[in-house]
Amino acid sequence: YETGLAELLQVINEHGKKAGRMLLVGHNPGLDHLVHHLSKNRPPHNASGKLMTTAAIAVLKFGDEGVNDKQGCAKVVKMARPKDI
Repeated sequence: YETGLAELLQVINEHGKKAGRMLLVGHNPGLDHLVHHLSKNRPPHNASGKLMTTAAIAVLKFGDEGVNDKQGCAKVVKMARPKDI
């Protein structure tokens, strides 16, 4: 529940190279920080200025290096929030 950016990046670093895809489930503010860290584009916030609202999903596409923990290594290709569905 209190996992921060450093811990999330450690999970990606440990398992990302072996994974073609990865799903991380967590809480804020850690997930907000993670999406901002990995994104090369500015992730879309909702009308209230929030990114990862309750039950939100961010889909990121990584480059040729695959899933990794480097800053700006992925592009946010989709955001899904319950209010948008």
